[in-house]
Amino acid sequence: MLPLRGKLVLVSKQCEKKILDQRVQERDEIRTLKRESQRLQRVIESMREQQTALQIQDTDVRHEVFLSLVKKQATSERLQYISELRVQLEGKGEINAEHP
Repeated sequence: MLPLRGKLVLVSKQCEKKILDQRVQERDEIRTLKRESQRLQRVIESMREQQTALQIQDTDVRHEVFLSLVKKQATSERLQYISELRVQLEGKGEINAEHP
């Protein structure tokens, strides 16, 4: 009975050691995963900031394009108006087509 009890104690201690070793390993893995999670959160935040900056930049470009189109349309309409005035006046006066 004594040798069997000794083996049981030995196996029990080996199991406890394996469990403790496994817990240490799990804690290390948890720390590593937490650090990785924090790093990824920083990456995500950085990408959100970049996305916001790109959206602002895109909006600015759209405004510039819109203003350019409005200016072209205004110039075209002014030239058309001057042309119509010339036709109506049939050369009876001088019309200056310079930009104001």
